[in-house]
Amino acid sequence: MSMPLTLSGMTVRLKVILVSPDGKKVEVLDAVYRDPFTQNYVIFLDGLLSWPAWTSHGGVPMVDAQNVTRYFWSPGALFVSPLASLCVVNCPNTDLLSGTYVITVPGFWLYSTPFNSPYNRAGALYSYVISSLDYYTPTISPQPGYLPSMPYGGTTTFTITQQIVNPTSNTITVYSAALVVAMYNAGNPSPDLFDIAYFNFSPAISLSPGVTMFITATFSIPT
Repeated sequence: MSMPLTLSGMTVRLKVILVSPDGKKVEVLDAVYRDPFTQNYVIFLDGLLSWPAWTSHGGVPMVDAQNVTRYFWSPGALFVSPLASLCVVNCPNTDLLSGTYVITVPGFWLYSTPFNSPYNRAGALYSYVISSLDYYTPTISPQPGYLPSMPYGGTTTFTITQQIVNPTSNTITVYSAALVVAMYNAGNPSPDLFDIAYFNFSPAISLSPGVTMFITATFSIPT
């Protein structure tokens, strides 16, 4: 008897540590999320594997982090020939988006509402993104230039870490986060931003004034 094919198996272990201005550290979250991908990640993979068949249908539709639908692999579209990459670390030219987005740093964006059905994408929640925080560029481990171990029949991991600071005088309540990446069109230096994963926080996390949040996400992929 053949076994059914399943695409599940990837997990993300998310840790959140808060550091107060006096240096006190408190771990407020350590949870494992199974396959926490938004619809954009699935659409991107589908289009990457079948884009010639999509051109006659106007291209592959993806909704960006601002809730604007973009069409990939479509003649005359903004992303007629997108680069096959999703950028999170040291992404060039995101400053060009400062007049378009309230946040221009790829990485984890925080929201003042949870993700709920039917929306498994961040664009629909753009009005809830917490833009009053200071978002710093993430880092990735292993660092660029080194690949993680990928043993046959085992598991490979990589980790994304980001620092986010509350510079305001108000306590901010965070209900969820999305992993937002930059995508580029060949020949166009300006990217657009798309979410590929989402995480609800239960209970919600409170960021007091001056507190720094460290988010560490370890992706584990069966190999």
